[in-house]
Order: sequence, then structure tokens, then C-alpha cells
Amino acid sequence: MKNLNRPRFWQQFNWLTLCLLPLSFIYRFIVYVKYIISKPNKMNIPVICVGNIVVGGAGKTPTVIAIAEFLQSTGKKVAIISRGYKGSLSTNKEATLVQDHSAYEVGDEALVLSKIASVYINRDRFLAALRAQRDGAEVIIMDDGLQNYTLEKDFSILVIDSNYGLGNHQLLPAGALRESLSLALKKADCIVYTGDGKTNIINTKLPTFTAKTIVKNSERLQDKIFIALCGIASPEKFFTTLKSLNITCAEKFIFGDHHNYSREEIEVIVGLANKLNLEIITTSKDIVKIPLTYHTFIEVVEIEYIFPNEFYNLISKATNKTD
Repeated sequence: MKNLNRPRFWQQFNWLTLCLLPLSFIYRFIVYVKYIISKPNKMNIPVICVGNIVVGGAGKTPTVIAIAEFLQSTGKKVAIISRGYKGSLSTNKEATLVQDHSAYEVGDEALVLSKIASVYINRDRFLAALRAQRDGAEVIIMDDGLQNYTLEKDFSILVIDSNYGLGNHQLLPAGALRESLSLALKKADCIVYTGDGKTNIINTKLPTFTAKTIVKNSERLQDKIFIALCGIASPEKFFTTLKSLNITCAEKFIFGDHHNYSREEIEVIVGLANKLNLEIITTSKDIVKIPLTYHTFIEVVEIEYIFPNEFYNLISKATNKTD
């Protein structure tokens, strides 16, 4: 399946890779200098960071959700801070608490996460963290924060898609890496593998865990025929999940990551669904960008990650630190 977000050569080492390597060396230098000169701000409450090293989806959002739900089960007031990618409010001078907002205002990921805990967005994560702390948060989870140095982290989790791995192991633009593996491992406190691929991609002594993926509403979805719709970083993951549920896709509509659907696009897809007398199936990140009017025609694949107790023990230890 064609990935609309990551070019195929990022998984190979060919002539194009060689041509782009000089730019990757420059990028590596800039990334490292940014790391060296950074002066992170220390919060008065624990900060848990969930991030990845590869451009595109790795499974950060369900990992954040799993951590948030665990911490809430222990009685902690959790806040999630996010950049609010593609959200118009992310550049405001003040952080925004996600409430009755649209994906156009705060981004699709923030809307998904807001169903679990309080979410604050701002391009400046420190501003988001300050407001969360002011509003009474006891723990902050920083979504996609491994390459962000505005905050000092108490515990950082490196999430890796075991199916995609590290591609050709090169940095942008020759490869998919946002920073060098050595730098990422220097900052990480543990590794989380998602997907059903290899779980020995990285040779490290860091604690390593594998997320078990379950579909919470599998009984309602399995063995049916749908029209599939997604606009995520790794559409192949979505279709692998559908296949595991023995779902037949009469038609597939694949858009780029974080695609904001126009009413015309949705009406075309809904029109086809009505013509074929079928429902549409999509992801949790896509449904929040589709007007409520159409939700009666749409099923959502509800993904959940399950982690071993040892993983949650590390989270507990990090969030119960006292100065």
C-alpha cells in the first residue's frame, strides 16, 4: 500500500539517499546544537514525555491514553499538553484548554486526547504546562515531546513502530529520522514497541516493552463489509487491523496525515455508502474531523494498548518522586 506521508526511499539506501546525505548531515548538526544549547524549564509537578524518532505515526496517542488512564486510576489529576498540530489556536499567546473546539482549532490529536483528560495546547509547551499546573494538574503527560526542549522531563518514553522500524536509519531528508538514534537513546528512559513486527530493532539496556493492541469494539465490527476511510500517518496499520477482524473493504479512501476533510469529500463518500447500502469505517483521529451529521453512517475502530505491570511500575515511580 502506498504511504502518502513517508516516501518509499526512506526504507532503502539508494542513489537518492546518497544525494540527500549532505543535507542530512547539516540537519543532524542543527538538531544537536539545539539540544546542547537548550535550557529546559523545571515544573513543580512530574512531566512524562511520550515521543518517537521517526516521522509519521508510531503509536504515541494510544500510549498517552494508556498512561493517562492508569494515572487517573491511581487518583492523580492528569493533564496532557500538546502542540495542537494544524490547529489555528496553537500559536495564541495563551495556552488553550481543549473543550468545545473543532479539529481546525486545536488539531485532531488534541481532540482525541481530550476525551480522556484535560488537554492544553500551544506551540510553546511551557505555556501549556504552566496553565495545566495552575489549573491543578498533578501530573503532566507531554505528547510528542522528545524533540522539544522547553520542559525538563522526569521520564521519557521512546515509541517505535515495530513494523516500520527506523527505515534506512538516516536523518531527514535522506531518511525518516527526526534525530540520531544515539541522541534519542540518551534522552529516553524506556522503549515501547508497537505493532506486530520485530521488537529487537534497537540494541539497548533500557527497559523495553511491547504494547499489546486490542480492538475494544471488535465484536460489533468483525466479519462485516465497510467503506474504509482514513487520513493518518500509517494507513497500512489501519487496514491490517481491519484484515485481522475479517472486515471486507468495498472501497478505500486514503488521505494524507491530519487531513482536514471538506464537506464535499465526506458527502461523496457518504453518497457511495448509501448507494451500496454500507457503513463507513474510520479511525478515532478521523472521526473528530467529520461533522456530527454524518456520524450515524460511520463506525470507529477503537484501539487500546495494554502494557505489562512493569511498565506501569516505572510510570508510578517517576510520578511519585519527591524533591
